Order: sequence, then C-alpha cells, then structure tokens
Amino acid sequence: MGLVFSKLSGSGLTATILDAKLALSESEGTSKIISAPKVIAMNGQSATISRGDSIIIPATENVASTTLDATLSLTVTPTVSFNNYITLDVQVTDDSAPTTTRLKKKSIETKLMVKSGETVVIGGIYKEDNSKDENGIPGLRRIPFFGWLFKAQRKKKSKSELLIFLTPTVVPSWVKS
Repeated sequence: MGLVFSKLSGSGLTATILDAKLALSESEGTSKIISAPKVIAMNGQSATISRGDSIIIPATENVASTTLDATLSLTVTPTVSFNNYITLDVQVTDDSAPTTTRLKKKSIETKLMVKSGETVVIGGIYKEDNSKDENGIPGLRRIPFFGWLFKAQRKKKSKSELLIFLTPTVVPSWVKS
C-alpha cells in the first residue's frame, strides 16, 4: 500500500496523522479509501457496519433466479477495561461478487486490546485479479498464421489488500449524541 507506520501503540499514530497519511496515499494513487464510517456501541454490545450489493443470478431452464448478497461487513464488540483500554472482538467478512459460479468468501476474526483513541490495523484479506484484453483490426486479426500482425493482447494482473483501521474511543456517559 505504500504506507509505513513506525508505531501503533504508546505515543503512536493519532487519528489526525493517520487521516493525513491516508489522504496523501490516496492522492498519489497508491491506495483507495473504500469507506470511512463511524459507529457508537455500548460497552459489551455489538455494532455492525455493512456495505454491498445484491446480485441477481438469472434463471436457467432448471433453476429459478436467485439473489446473492456481495457485502463487506465489520462487527465489533467493545469492552472497556481499566485505564481506558478497550478489548475489541472483531469479525470482518468479505463476500465478493460471484465470478462465474463461485462466490468468494473471506473472513477475519480476532480479539485485541487497544488504548482509547489509538489506532489498530487489521489486514490479511487479499484480492488478485487477472484480465486479458485483445484489440485489433476486425476480420484481419483472426486470419490464421498472420492474425498476430493485426492484433495486440494485453494481460493485466493486480493485487490488493483490504486494510481496516479501527480507532476506538471511550465516550463519557454524560456526552449525548
């Protein structure tokens, strides 16, 4: 992704510095921010954020049409501990859009402890895409033995990793939303 973090604990990465680094990385084209949602969860209660599409798989002779959900969801259950530390139970599920007949499902489940206001990074969901384009002069590019003179092929491979940045913050009970 092109981001280097020297510290993620103690006097580490603040939300302001992280926002600046991510904005710079996105402007350079080395990363893309998919979403920046915020959610409030009560101590010990789960909160879920979900983003995605419903995809309709057309009917065939023998099978009725079906709908599949291709979503990225994050479920967090915070528990406030001593000295403003927060234990997080985190589940990330990435149900990608189906390619031909396969629905790709990836997930991460972890438990971690972080101080209120500090940022943790969860990664490990990788995606690899391969594509092939062929351009050329219509008709001439399909001539046996000589068609290669009239066409160009381009293969493209791309790899990406989904990184999730969590900055849990204890909100005092007297603060109203």
